[in-house]
Amino acid sequence: MVNTVNWDGSIRANKSGEVATYMSGAWWAGTIKDQMPEMKGKWGIMPIPAYTKGGVRASSHGGSTLTITASDPVKQAAAWAFVEHSLLNVDNQILMYKNYGLFPSYLPVYDDPRFQEADEYFGEGFNQMLGQITKEIPAAIYTSSDYSEVRNICVGAYEAILNNNADIEKTLQDSAQQISSATGRKIAK
Repeated sequence: MVNTVNWDGSIRANKSGEVATYMSGAWWAGTIKDQMPEMKGKWGIMPIPAYTKGGVRASSHGGSTLTITASDPVKQAAAWAFVEHSLLNVDNQILMYKNYGLFPSYLPVYDDPRFQEADEYFGEGFNQMLGQITKEIPAAIYTSSDYSEVRNICVGAYEAILNNNADIEKTLQDSAQQISSATGRKIAK
C-alpha cells in the first residue's frame, strides 16, 4: 500500500508503478489518459468488491450539481434550456467524453453505439463496463443537515489511520465522540 497525500502524489504513484490497484470513479480515466499516455493498454477495470456475497458492486460519492438561482421565470426557462441543450443531449455528452474525458452522467448515453465503441486507450469493453456499473449504483443518497461536519470528522479519522498509523480503535472512538459532541447524536453501543 502506498500512502499519498495529494492529487499529484496519486498520479505519481500510479505512473511510477508503485500502485497495482487503485479504487476510484469513472472520471479517473480522463486523468489517466491525460497524465499517463505512455501506459495505454496497461489498465483494466472491475466493479468494486461487494460487502456481502451477491451484494452491490457499484457506488457513488460526490458528483456535480447544477443550480438555477434566478427567480425570474424567463431567466429560469433560459437556464433550463441551456442545461437541456448542453447536458441532456447524447451527442454533447459523447463529445465531452471522447474529447475531454468527462464521464457522462446522462443515462441514455450508455446505450448509444458511439459510447459502446472500444476505447482506444483502455480497449474493448471499457465503456460498456463503466456504463453498466453506473446503472447499478443504488438510487439512495444518505445525507443530513450535519452531513458535511460528520464527513469532515470521518475523513480526518481515515487520514490519521492511513497516513499517520493512528490507532484504529482509539481514532474511531475519538471520532464518534467528536460527532456526538458536534451534532448531539448518541453514540451507538
